[in-house]
Amino acid sequence: MHPCTSLRLQAICYGLLLVLFWATLSSGQNTTVTGRIEFIGSFQPGKTLLKKYLRLKKGQPFRRTGVERSIRSLQTGLVQQGYLFNHIDSVSFRRSVDSSKVDITIFGSSGPQVRIGLIHIQSDSLNADTYRRRFTIRQGSVYREESIQKQLQDLLTVAAERGFPFAAVHVDSLLIRHDKKQTFADLKIALHEGPKVYIRNILISGNNYTHYNVILRELDFGAGDLYVESRVKRSEEILGRMGIFKKVDPPELLKAAADSVDILIRVREGNATTFDGVVGYIPGPAIKSGKGGYFTGLIDLSFKNLFGTARRFTVHWKKSDALSDEFHLSYREPWIFGLPLHVGFGLARTVRDTLFMEWNTQALFRLRFSSSFGLIAKLARKKVYPDSLASRDLRLPRSETVHAEFGLVYDTRDYPLNPRHGIFYRNSYTFGLKRLTGPTYLLKEDSLSRNENLHSLSLDAEGYVNFWKNQVAAVSAHLRQIRGRKLTVSDYYWFGGSRSLRGFRENQFRGSLVAWSNLEYRFLMGKNARIFIFNDWGYYLSSPGQADESQLLTAYGFGIRFDSPLGILGVDFGLARGENFSQGKIHFGLINTF
Repeated sequence: MHPCTSLRLQAICYGLLLVLFWATLSSGQNTTVTGRIEFIGSFQPGKTLLKKYLRLKKGQPFRRTGVERSIRSLQTGLVQQGYLFNHIDSVSFRRSVDSSKVDITIFGSSGPQVRIGLIHIQSDSLNADTYRRRFTIRQGSVYREESIQKQLQDLLTVAAERGFPFAAVHVDSLLIRHDKKQTFADLKIALHEGPKVYIRNILISGNNYTHYNVILRELDFGAGDLYVESRVKRSEEILGRMGIFKKVDPPELLKAAADSVDILIRVREGNATTFDGVVGYIPGPAIKSGKGGYFTGLIDLSFKNLFGTARRFTVHWKKSDALSDEFHLSYREPWIFGLPLHVGFGLARTVRDTLFMEWNTQALFRLRFSSSFGLIAKLARKKVYPDSLASRDLRLPRSETVHAEFGLVYDTRDYPLNPRHGIFYRNSYTFGLKRLTGPTYLLKEDSLSRNENLHSLSLDAEGYVNFWKNQVAAVSAHLRQIRGRKLTVSDYYWFGGSRSLRGFRENQFRGSLVAWSNLEYRFLMGKNARIFIFNDWGYYLSSPGQADESQLLTAYGFGIRFDSPLGILGVDFGLARGENFSQGKIHFGLINTF
């Protein structure tokens, strides 16, 4: 063997022996663990609680630095439980014969547990009772510094709600006293509100297209108003719900003088034109029958901010099957004569299975009382033109109906496209006068009255709860009902599909009474992105009193929404109860802001 090769082998062997030596030495150093932990002295809390605060357990590797940290943790925990005067006098360590473990003995005292005594609140401007009602810590409760500080912040919120955003608060004195073997801390809290503060100016930044007054009129406050913190903070959500801004920053408070402030709101405009599209294809039957496949789809085109004035114009088209389609046009003019009154106009045409064609014209009114609450009203006229076969076989007459609808809307959702919290509620009642216009033979043969009264009810409710940082439970319920002496298929409500009951075809069901509910558990991935699982329930009743024409429906599945270069893409997979996986329905969607 070459001499160099022999030297290399020796060097490698010596290196391996050295590594094994250090590994053995390190292993020997780390074999010492914590043994028994004892407390000697006057400690009021039980040993279980003391060891919890100590954060040191039997069997853990023993290190003196770790014990020092544990002692500080113990003292902090005792203070949080009201033992303000706890002290640790000394700590002793006793090693076992083989040095495998170390027993720890802690000498000291927890001292008495301090409780809240008398609470005195002194303020410069507002009545002390105003603050006292918000102070939830009661006499006799355990003194906890963290809770005290939180309560002081709550008092500042009370002041800010009443026009004092620059108020200051502090504990002016803390008097410890002993009474009947208990220790109390009497608090004297001092508040200095300063002068009342009014809003001098509202500054908007980033609105290159949207008019300044269009933004200003949406807010719950204006120049010259007393500063109310909750109203100012709500501006972020209020402007976000307009649907024309990509981002709204929290308002900034700029001190102009001792008694006045400027409010700065920064917005980032988005091109408030949205396109929402769903496309599907239904292939023809496998057996040659002369019938080919057909496309289904949905298109929503919405201009939400025409000329920077928040005027809206929308176009809606929906084709649920080869023989049915819907087409709607609508326009909304906001703030008529500078009043919080929105007026809209709409035109719609609906074709149902070629059975009948329906034309609908309407005028809508919404009176806003606040950013969340408003009243709605609608006047509409509907004309129904049945096919000749539908008139004869389904006994469906031509008709003209005039409707008047009244209701209310309440909306506190923080971001309608992907809410984290809030509720949406809409409820309305509609009265209609229906007049039958023919054909004459049908009116005579069925002894139909030419005039009839219709009554209908509509309800939509949604709720969103943010359980954890990015997890939201979403629940919605919807109800539609219409009543009349002799209802026809043209009076019924239609539902099913991507916007109501997933796992079923679009407008697969109809009835004089329909209801559906959507339950979702969402995992938010971004402002416009989420994945979720859902469970949908539905019910319909075609003719009151006929149980064989009613049905309870349910479906479940999962979905996803995510940002893409085209916009917000959505895919839902729904499976109706009783169907196998291959019969599931896939719903595609696109919401594009460009």
